[in-house]
Amino acid sequence: MGNAVSGYAEPEEYVSYGYDSDWRDQLESYTILKDSVTTTSQVTYDNQGNPTQITNFKYKDTIYTKAELDWEGRQLVNIKVYNSSLAVIAEVDYTYNDQGIRIQKIIDDSTGMFKYEYKLSGSQLISEVKSQYDVVNSEWDLMYTLVYSYDIDGSFIGLTHINSTGYKYDYIVVTNIQGDVTHLLTAYGDEVVHYEYDAYGNIVSISGSLASLIGAYNSLRYRSYIYDEETAFYYLQSRYYNPEITRFINADGLLGKVGNLQTHNMYAYCANNPVMYADISGEFAVALGFLVGLTLLEFVIVSVVTVVATVVILEIMNDFYNTNKAISYFEISISNTYSRIRDYVFNAKKSKKARSTDKPSYVNKGMISKSLSAQQNARNMCNTF
Repeated sequence: MGNAVSGYAEPEEYVSYGYDSDWRDQLESYTILKDSVTTTSQVTYDNQGNPTQITNFKYKDTIYTKAELDWEGRQLVNIKVYNSSLAVIAEVDYTYNDQGIRIQKIIDDSTGMFKYEYKLSGSQLISEVKSQYDVVNSEWDLMYTLVYSYDIDGSFIGLTHINSTGYKYDYIVVTNIQGDVTHLLTAYGDEVVHYEYDAYGNIVSISGSLASLIGAYNSLRYRSYIYDEETAFYYLQSRYYNPEITRFINADGLLGKVGNLQTHNMYAYCANNPVMYADISGEFAVALGFLVGLTLLEFVIVSVVTVVATVVILEIMNDFYNTNKAISYFEISISNTYSRIRDYVFNAKKSKKARSTDKPSYVNKGMISKSLSAQQNARNMCNTF
């Protein structure tokens, strides 16, 4: 161990922010120092707090002169990326369903035109189909399909890659307690991909024998959010999150909570505390910290009341999929004791619901067996597609 050295030490990486004088939490500019290169971006917004232009925009790990962003309300529908000659070098189009969830993305750049189609169960991503446009025949050619599998609580546990010839490759997904996808394993348990992130979701490294294949194809990464490799944004259903500046790119649609100053920053991600929070919908953070300091009895009472109230209310609303999603929110941020309580209450409710609903359900199909391990359930689910 060396001795402390006095004086100023130049940081190797940093992000500095410049704010609007009227909208105090809205960025006018940000400066990033990374790999000994300093880049400053200027941001222009519309009246709703949506960025309409970002200079020095990063696209596929290259900095370009600017990007122009088009919005419909608070939904991002198009990005155009310009080079130093102000020629468009890339364009990305987004399509959403009537619930505001993204169902399609089309990327057009020098490498070709690619379409991503997202199939959903409620708001949960079930499959992703990638195609490339054949200019000669004026048609879309299938490249691959990804099928995402979940356990009874909605946690991401399995991934199936189906190539253009129909051959299937099954993978087991390993996540940490915060929901980050950290490893992909073959059905035999061999590690083929390893992801590493910093606290805010920047991808530090992707390694393994299939890092450039299924490691790149898989869209669910940090906190199991959908990751867009071209922009390095995470899609959080209602907004896009930029981990490089640790902020959402546009303003929140919900007002902050009275008495909680952090929630009044309309662009902040997880109250600037990503270790203790997650934000599945882009609208509110789910915290582990609200249970700190409770006695065991209080912990149990709060857990039971929270879960029962959530499930009952959503079942009254006849919203099976949001019941599942709400429970998944809690899973990210609370302990094993809470999970056991939740499983007991939620499974009792869900089994009754499953008998009376005609909506697709892994439980209805017998795809989940509580007597099997998560790995075996993942294999079983992958083999059904």
